[in-house]
Formats: sequence, C-alpha cells, structure tokens
Amino acid sequence: LLQGAIVRLALLLCLLAGCSDALAAPKVRTSQECYTLADMALVARSAAAENVAPETTAAMFKTIYLVTSPRLLELAALIIESAYRDKRTPGQFAMALAEQCVRTGNLDPFFGAPA
Repeated sequence: LLQGAIVRLALLLCLLAGCSDALAAPKVRTSQECYTLADMALVARSAAAENVAPETTAAMFKTIYLVTSPRLLELAALIIESAYRDKRTPGQFAMALAEQCVRTGNLDPFFGAPA
C-alpha cells in the first residue's frame, strides 16, 4: 500500500516537473522522415498481417532503412508495436501515420500516448 502511494507521488511529481516529454515519442524532424516512417508503417503492418515475427520486422528495419540512431530506433519500435496491435489494412495504417506526422510532427496520438 505504501509502495503504491510512493509510485503515485513520484508520477505526480514527474508530471508537475515536466517529465511528460520523457514518456513521449521522439518528434519527427522533417517531412522526409514522415515519408520514411510511413513506409516503415506499411512494411510493419504488412509483416504483421502475414504473421512475420516482430523481431524479424525489427531486423528488416535495421537493414532496409539503416536505422541506427536511438531516436529512430525508438520510433521504429513504436511503429512495429502499433502495427502488430492494429487491425487496419497496411495502406490505411501507413496513411494514418503519414497524415498525423505531416500535420504535427507529433506521433503520440497515433501511438495512443497523450499528446
């Protein structure tokens, strides 16, 4: 009981101190990144629809897209995680990501995180 109260207090302090950025997806920097991420979304959702293991999709991303930076690795992981939960067609999934990305550069709403 005390441990739960401590965790809630720590979360409250974190929110008050502005820690929400630490919980947010990295921001997209350019429109070219949006297009690349949308392509990744198309590949990930297609792989999910074909029952390809998520680990295999992650390995493909590193090879195909040369994903090496921690920021892009995090975005790739979020795309893969979302793609394997989502039920839309690959095209619909990729289009939804592209629209959100180009509109704001903030993908938190797409991934289901508070904006």
